[in-house]
Amino acid sequence: MIRKFIIRIFKLTDISDLLLKTKKNQKKMDDIYWSAKLQDREEKLTRFFELERQELTAQIDMLNQQISDYRKREKDLCQREFLIKKQGKFNLYMASRLDSKVEDFGKAILSIVGEIKGIKDEVSTNRIRVDRLK
Repeated sequence: MIRKFIIRIFKLTDISDLLLKTKKNQKKMDDIYWSAKLQDREEKLTRFFELERQELTAQIDMLNQQISDYRKREKDLCQREFLIKKQGKFNLYMASRLDSKVEDFGKAILSIVGEIKGIKDEVSTNRIRVDRLK
């Protein structure tokens, strides 16, 4: 009986040792499982956020490109506006110059026309005199 009791005690201790070992193994396996699960979740989130970051970076690059295009267009428009204003001023200068030349030409023509008219009057008076003499 003592012997059976001792065996039982040893078996119980063996069983309790087995239970402790099993619990430890189970805990290790649970830790491994959950660490793998967490690592997998972390990798998925990392990939997701990396893709989102790349998408946002691409959008930012696209917007920066649009901004640079708009700045280039603005610069071109300012250059065109400057050239148009410059051409307008030049055209105004040429028009005023042409106007003064036409005015000078008109004055010169008036004096020539006046001389021609004077000559014509002189010719007509001479013709009348010639006609009288005939």
